[in-house]
Amino acid sequence: MLNTYFKRDLRSGLTSKSFSRRNRWKEELSLSSALESLETRLLLTGEVEGTFVSDLNDNGIKDPEEDGLPGWTVFVDSNENGVLDPGEISQLTNVDGDFLLTGVPAGLQTIREIPHAGWIPSTGFFDHYQVNVKDGDSVKVDFYNTIDQSGSIEGTIWNDANGDGIHAAAELGLSGWTVFLDLDANGILDPGELSATTDVDGHYAFLNVDSGPYRVVEIVEPGWEVTRGTPSARNITVFTASTTTANFNNLIPVDGSVSGSIWEDLDGNGLVSGA
Repeated sequence: MLNTYFKRDLRSGLTSKSFSRRNRWKEELSLSSALESLETRLLLTGEVEGTFVSDLNDNGIKDPEEDGLPGWTVFVDSNENGVLDPGEISQLTNVDGDFLLTGVPAGLQTIREIPHAGWIPSTGFFDHYQVNVKDGDSVKVDFYNTIDQSGSIEGTIWNDANGDGIHAAAELGLSGWTVFLDLDANGILDPGELSATTDVDGHYAFLNVDSGPYRVVEIVEPGWEVTRGTPSARNITVFTASTTTANFNNLIPVDGSVSGSIWEDLDGNGLVSGA
């Protein structure tokens, strides 16, 4: 597909008039020292078409019972900044979830969707793709999206200095501690299990994890122990689009001593009699 644009430069002086072949021409006119240049160039364009699929079972296939997604925005992200800017080619999907972008400049182009709240790309799919658009041709790009079933886990690991199990304002968070999701409940951070490190305030977070039950475990640092009566693991349930909290309180144990007397209780009364 061809688009045409003109470029005109004005200078002084009338000098010449010339033409060239293959739909390109150049005309130069000079009036007393003003030179006018008229140039036409051909722009090559193609089309990008596709469908937005409601992939409810997240299997990456458009099953018979799954519909298209109408009213979703797709655009040519010309500057690749992830935002639909003024002047960028865009369109809303129709009632069947289909779209057609026309006049797309030939070459590598990024085609991006604007996700709706509560939806995410299906497993193995993305919210944007780079395609090679050719003059006069149509490129097909489909977007598969599924309902976001994920939630989040967050919490704080803190120094329970007085051992009362209450997080007082003066009791600081513990930074650099490791917490992990113990999928096999063996109490050990195994390869493949998600882990996080607490920040300067002792805070940690696991974002966008699948909903369901989890066992969250802290790794107690040397020289510390958990507050008496509190475990180093928490069993929680993550719900869709919500955040579940699991906090951990620890303290540095204080050494004490035990003393007493051993005596011969001749009368068996359990009392130390006077000499």
